[in-house]
Amino acid sequence: MITNLKTVRVLVVDDSRLQCDLLVSGFSQDLELLVVGVAHSGVEALKLIPLVLPDVILLDLQMPHMDGLETSRAILQMQAIPIVLMTSHTRAQNPEFVQQALKSGILAVCEKPFVSVDGDFAIDPMCELLKGMSRVRLIQKHRRTGITASSESISNPSSSNTSSVPHVPNWPKAQLEVIAIVSSTGGPQILCHILSKLPANFPIPILVVQHISPGFVSSLVDYLRPQCALRVDLAKAGSRLEPGIWLAGDQYHLVVQNGVLAYSQDPPIKGHRPAGTVLFRSLAKSRGNRVLGVVLTGMGEDGALGLQEIKNAGGKILAQDASSSLIHSMPAAAIKLGIVDAVLTPDHIAEVFLSLM
Repeated sequence: MITNLKTVRVLVVDDSRLQCDLLVSGFSQDLELLVVGVAHSGVEALKLIPLVLPDVILLDLQMPHMDGLETSRAILQMQAIPIVLMTSHTRAQNPEFVQQALKSGILAVCEKPFVSVDGDFAIDPMCELLKGMSRVRLIQKHRRTGITASSESISNPSSSNTSSVPHVPNWPKAQLEVIAIVSSTGGPQILCHILSKLPANFPIPILVVQHISPGFVSSLVDYLRPQCALRVDLAKAGSRLEPGIWLAGDQYHLVVQNGVLAYSQDPPIKGHRPAGTVLFRSLAKSRGNRVLGVVLTGMGEDGALGLQEIKNAGGKILAQDASSSLIHSMPAAAIKLGIVDAVLTPDHIAEVFLSLM
């Protein structure tokens, strides 16, 4: 009998009773998840929370009277609990959705699982997301980043160099020609904080792989645009690599080939497509020691192996520190390999970028 598993207490909030039944049945197959309550409205959820004490809340977006965004705001005023918001692919295409979700305190958004024609209910990715989010410990908004941050790292925080006065590298200005960033859970807020500090004449192209549910990346671009002086857009296949902020699109890996952006249909890397590791590997081959690779907050290990290839080619590596990361697994994976030049706060990462002008 397995006794060393930590049970994650889940509160499911959805006005559809059929959807709740499917979710509860699916979660029951995972020994690490325990549904401690089901609510069919935001008001009912607010009453249940102090009674069932969930570790994480799975919340539907579209509900009568109080939708998911209103409910999340009310929950977070009452108690700091990680919230995962469920929504449809169609709603994800709303250009204001990401901005509204981030302002409401939502830290992770996922597409609603559905029953396929074969009767399969693809719930495993949601199970992993809930377990990862349950490890987040929300605290007051970080004074410098303005995000709801976590002081707990999924990986061993002692593996990172998180001194209060970190060494901020000062590399020769002409040495680096492209910056590539990978981020996951908590990434949109950190990306916005870093990239909004860069002026319109920042000369180095910035490529971004943000793990996000299909359909959400266009909304993320719309969220970043008004807050950044640099041009922000989806990376377009066939375009030359030029100054600006270019986000990888849905469903395909972003790569750089001979100074031109391209997309690859290669298989997902540990469930991710686009994956940071694929972008980093392409840059290691094409730009070698001219690349600055950056790994920000997120679950899993994406990016680490690709960053190792950049390092082997003579490039530079930065990782976000544990104290400012919502989830530190991705930065910690790169740090563990011994390839990171500096472990920095978002402010210090922006400082490094500016020093390259």
